[in-house]
Order: sequence, then structure tokens, then C-alpha cells
Amino acid sequence: METRKKVDIVVINWNSGELTMEAIAPYLNYNSSYISCNVIIVDNASTDGSINQLKNQANILIKNKENAGFGKACNQAYKECDGDYILLLNPDTVSNVQVLEGLVKFMENNPRYGITGPTQLVKPGSPLKSCARFPTFFTALYEILGLSKVFPRIFTPAPQMTDWDHLKSK
Repeated sequence: METRKKVDIVVINWNSGELTMEAIAPYLNYNSSYISCNVIIVDNASTDGSINQLKNQANILIKNKENAGFGKACNQAYKECDGDYILLLNPDTVSNVQVLEGLVKFMENNPRYGITGPTQLVKPGSPLKSCARFPTFFTALYEILGLSKVFPRIFTPAPQMTDWDHLKSK
């Protein structure tokens, strides 16, 4: 019998209580035969009262006295994580648990991968092309001179990855 996987869902909140509530709603107390979810929210010193909205929602709520920034807040949350997987979920995200279950199954079936992410959609069937290559001097030069647009097979398009179908796995 398969062991149920625990997913720690990390959300960094800063003055976005309503959005954060909507983002975490599908995961609150979610348990299936395959995964269970644990919601961890780090509030980066919100001034809009959102901490009051969130205080009884998360499994773990970390309250910062100042806006620590995204990276530091993620590191604070990581210290509280003990799940099999961690999902970084932006407050302005609309998602569902079926996608999360699919991601966990993908990771379980592909143990040589260390990270995965779903296709982000602007609207159904319309992917958000949000991934990018690490910028280099040459990719910036190719972009400025227009070479990457005219000859993309010769000159690497930079830096945003618009040269592949974002509805397919890569």
C-alpha cells in the first residue's frame, strides 16, 4: 500500500489577506488517500489587518515584525516544514488539489527530478510564459541586436523562454 505524502504549502503574505485566503482555501484540512496538506503562512508585517483574517487558518503562522522579503520569509517557513514536498504558493494564485496531486505523483515517478511546477495559465488554454534562462552577456547582446528574434536557432533567445510550447512538459 502506498504511503500518503505530506505537502507543506508555504505562502508569504504581505497586505494580501483576501488573496491569501482564496489561495489556501482548497488546501485547508485537505486529506486524500494520496496526500495531506499543511499550510504555513509567513506574514511579512502586513498593515492591512490581514493577519487577523489568517490567524486561525494556517497550520503554522509566522508573524514578522518587519517585511523580511520573500527569500528570508521562505527560509523561515522552510524551518517549519517536515513534509515530503514543499509547494511555494503565491497569494494571487488560483489552484486546485488535483494539480498538486499530479505534481506529487510526477515527482514520485521521476525521482531524479528535484523540482517541478505546473503550467501557469492566464486563462484556460493560454499559458503564462513565466520561465527564463539565466541571463548572460551574449544572450543580452543577441536580444539587443535582434539576432535572437531573426535567427533563434543560431542565437539563443533571451532571457524569457518563448521558444517552446508552454503547454507541454519540459
